[in-house]
Amino acid sequence: VWLLEHTRLQRPFNKIVFPRILRWEAPKKRKVQVGAENLKAEQEEEERQENKKEEDKEETEEMSPSKWSKVMSEMRNELTCVVCRMEERDRQTRRELEEFGTKLDSIFKQLKSYMAERKSSTTGPENEAKDMTNMGQTEEGRGVSTSPAPMDVEELDKVVKMAANVGTLNMEEDKEEYKVIALNEKEDPEATISIKHGQPLLESRRDFCGQDLLPEEQKQIIHSFLCQTIDGTKVMNNRWDGYVTREHVHAILFGKLIVDDAIDIGFQFLMEKMEKVSNDYHICMYMPALLVHNFQSKKAKIPERVKLMKSSLPYMASKGDIEKVDLLFFVLFTSNHWHLLVVDVKKKRAMSYNSIKGSARYMATTKRWVTLLDAFFKFCGIMDDPLELIYDDQCLDQSSDSADCALFVIKFMKTISKKGEIEWKFSQADMPLMRAQFTVEILTYASAKT
Repeated sequence: VWLLEHTRLQRPFNKIVFPRILRWEAPKKRKVQVGAENLKAEQEEEERQENKKEEDKEETEEMSPSKWSKVMSEMRNELTCVVCRMEERDRQTRRELEEFGTKLDSIFKQLKSYMAERKSSTTGPENEAKDMTNMGQTEEGRGVSTSPAPMDVEELDKVVKMAANVGTLNMEEDKEEYKVIALNEKEDPEATISIKHGQPLLESRRDFCGQDLLPEEQKQIIHSFLCQTIDGTKVMNNRWDGYVTREHVHAILFGKLIVDDAIDIGFQFLMEKMEKVSNDYHICMYMPALLVHNFQSKKAKIPERVKLMKSSLPYMASKGDIEKVDLLFFVLFTSNHWHLLVVDVKKKRAMSYNSIKGSARYMATTKRWVTLLDAFFKFCGIMDDPLELIYDDQCLDQSSDSADCALFVIKFMKTISKKGEIEWKFSQADMPLMRAQFTVEILTYASAKT
């Protein structure tokens, strides 16, 4: 180090790399460096003090008329520019509003014409379905008529986008509705059908869950379904006025999260089996998942929710009706996950069955629902004592990377509803086949009803 520094063959080595103990003149150089830094700091401080005095002096002095005139002129120019920009923006907004009003009037006229045609028409269901198909709309998207000059999809999208930009459309008030949406789910672009701007797509893939395990006849049923457009068209209604669409069936088939109405359909199929062989099953009562989540998530005090439950669930609000039942099923939804609560009426016991165990959040949701049930039963004069809550640890677990919690809930209900000892005869490995079979069951039922 000394040789290289004193012969000046290259710059001195980095002080961090080579410690000061190896540098001969480091203490001396450091003293000189510190002194220079202190002198520089003193000079900078003096300059700052002088600048501050000059600024204070300028502020205390009165501004000359010419300077005042210059400042006022600059402010006037800035204000003029601001006013011009505001006027231009207002003109643009007015133009957009006029254009939107024209489009909106056109839509209302077309809608009025279509409703008049529907009212006077005596066509059958087939012709009505054909008219809806020609409109390019599902039952959820009615609003475009079959008048001679209908508005195309792109033009309608522009109108809706314009309405959002100018802020002329108000958001609908909160509805007492619920839909399960997988917010944080990572989607596989190859396995997901995206419906954008009213353009339904066809599913080109055929590697759906459990395809190798199905018989050929059932495969053909699914292949026929996949040849249709995957959109919001209704496929099947359940007993509680809910329904599943083609998008929902597609989600079941390709391993996505299953919606509440599909869980209700799963229990509906179970009820039909119970009616055929009633001696093999307990007497069960089921609250639709939509209603459970509605009462579960409603931001109101327990007494208010209890009164609402009594008015909404008359078949559960009397002691005589409840005493005829063995088991009550409630499907709970917490943080994108379905889990089951079963109330044994005779034993006054609430059992929690969850395919993901040990979560404090799921357990807290279950406890809150049991508290609400205790208040409801006491208010209706059904039970005075609170339910005994037990978290079952024997039911099967789902894989951490799967979205099969709804299928586990359906299988839990099927297993628990049978008389005798509970035997869990399924596992995570059976889920692909169960998805395919559930899909076939929905499509077959819907086809038979049609």
